[in-house]
This record gives sequence, structure tokens and C-alpha cells, in this order.
Amino acid sequence: MPGILSQEEIDQLVSSVAKGKTEEKRPFGARKKAIPYDFRQQNIIPKASLHAIKSLHTDFAKSLSIFLLRTVKNELGVKLATVNSLPLGEFIKSRANPTYLSLVRLKPYNGELIIDISPNLVFLLVDLLFGGTGSPPPANGVITHMEKKFMRKLVEGMLSEFKAIWEKVTPFHPRIETEGTDPAIAGSPSDLENAMMVTYELTLGEGSEGHLPLSFCYTAKLLKSLVAVLGQKKVGEGELPPREEAQTEELLKSLSQVEMPVSVELGRTLLTIRDLIGLQIGDVIRLDNYIDDELKVEVEDRAKFLARPGAYRGRKAVIISSIFKEGEVRNGQQKGKGEPPADGGRGPKGG
Repeated sequence: MPGILSQEEIDQLVSSVAKGKTEEKRPFGARKKAIPYDFRQQNIIPKASLHAIKSLHTDFAKSLSIFLLRTVKNELGVKLATVNSLPLGEFIKSRANPTYLSLVRLKPYNGELIIDISPNLVFLLVDLLFGGTGSPPPANGVITHMEKKFMRKLVEGMLSEFKAIWEKVTPFHPRIETEGTDPAIAGSPSDLENAMMVTYELTLGEGSEGHLPLSFCYTAKLLKSLVAVLGQKKVGEGELPPREEAQTEELLKSLSQVEMPVSVELGRTLLTIRDLIGLQIGDVIRLDNYIDDELKVEVEDRAKFLARPGAYRGRKAVIISSIFKEGEVRNGQQKGKGEPPADGGRGPKGG
């Protein structure tokens, strides 16, 4: 009868137990190692809506870059870095203190949008607003009352751009409910409610080191409402209509007021230290170009145009003749790279 041991098998089993030689049988193969699962880390972003969400926030990155150029008169690179879900408490715990937080309502939807601007980004933006170059943050790292006032105005402008992007999907009215520098205003670090965090990386100028984070955190209630609307729309990258003509005109009007330094280079030469020390009034310095050569016109120390010298209403002037192209040949010489005169550039006295 199957399953019944014989007397011999029973004796053998008892003997093995006494000697401690029993082995566990695994009829279904080796047991797999259990992997712990954190139920707080549930992904609340539906896969069907993820592409649309990324497309909307990629478009907002472009719009934000233009807005910052208008506002702080400097070009800031804005790149969408990540879109992920996490517990709201974890988002709050990971914020710097102090930081700049804004709690925003998107009426008529329930829930909140939390905007977090890292302290280093706050100091950089405020410095640029006052005409600075984006100097390093102060040693104490305190965000002052005046800086908070400027940041509120900046966030209100950002929300106008944010609203314009989302209006292609659903209209809402953003309103800042509260703001502060303590992350605790957004809730408790032990809050297990899931949220969606969208992170942008901002850089000042080309080749700048370090990325300054800007984060948008959607609470579960708000995200659920917006996802429901997204499910009824077809939104993909490049499918959103271009900016309205009025907005484009406003941008061009704002940019037209930005002042940029323009200089004209007459020419170059090389002089010895002895010649420099011996220069006197009336001495002639010969340059590396000829009298009929075109001159380089530089915008912010970058050659952009070629021009010919002249006069206009009693003042020296130049007339733009062409666009500057690096390496273009002129009069048998490479532009901007002519050889210095054989006599070192110092001509006869008295000219």
C-alpha cells in the first residue's frame, strides 16, 4: 500500500534521526529566496498615461526655459530628468531644509501640487533677477523674507506657463495656497500616501557643472483626477499645438528689450614689451588686416557679422556686409588669423 513504510524502513529512519543524518526532501526543486516587497512603493502612474505625462512635462521644460530667459535675462537649460512614484512622506524627508516649497491648488481638481525649488537654485535665480551672474549661495544658506517674495512672483509666472501647457488637455486655475522654507508644511514624513514626482534639472549656460533640481509633486488625489482626463485625450510628444501667436509676440517684445554688448574689432598685432614701453603719442601701430578688409562685429565676445567702416550723422559707424563664418578666407588670409606685420606692428612715428 503506497505511503506505508515497512519495518525495515522505520528502523532505518529512527536510526538516522538518532545520528542526526536526516535530510529535507524537496520534491518541487530548490526553494527560491523570498524577495521583500514594500507595499508603499506601489506605482500609481498608469502605463497608458505615462507617455502623455512625459510629453506634457517635456513641453513645459521648453516653455519654462523661455520664461526664465524673459524673466532673469539669462539662458537656463531646463531638462526633464525623472518621472516616478513614491510615498509622499519620502518626498518630504528627501527635501533640503531650508528649501522653497509652494503648495498649489489646481481648481476645480482636488489634491495638491507641491513645487520644490532647491536652495541653490533659489539663490541663483534671485542673484540673476538682481543683475548678477549667478554667484554661489551664501554660507549661512538662509532664504530671507525678501527672497521669498521674489520667488513667489517667479512661481506665479511658472504656473502661468504650466497652465498654458495643460490647457491643451484640461483647463484649471492654479492658486498658491501656502509657501515656506520648511518641508513640514507639505505634510508628515511618515505619510504613506503615494505621489508622483517630476524632477527637472536646470543649468546656467553651456558647459556649466552641476544640475540644480526643481521638483513637482502631485498628490494621489490630484493625479487620479488628471489621469482620468488624460484617458479621454490623445496626447503625444509633438502633438501639442504650438504657442499662441500672442504669446510669441509677447516673447519677442520682451527679448527686444534685452541689452547685449556689441563691439567691432579693427585688427590685431603683436608687440614686444620694449615697444609697448616705448609707445608715445603720435606713434603708428600697424594691424594685421588691410584698409579694405571687412571688420569683425562681436556680440558678447563672439564674432557674428562682418562689416565695413564708415560714418553716420557725424559719428563713426559700420555697415553689416555679411554673416561671420569661422574659417572663411578673406584677401588670401583666414579671417581673424592674419599674420602680424613683419616689423612687429610698430610703424613710423608721426603717421
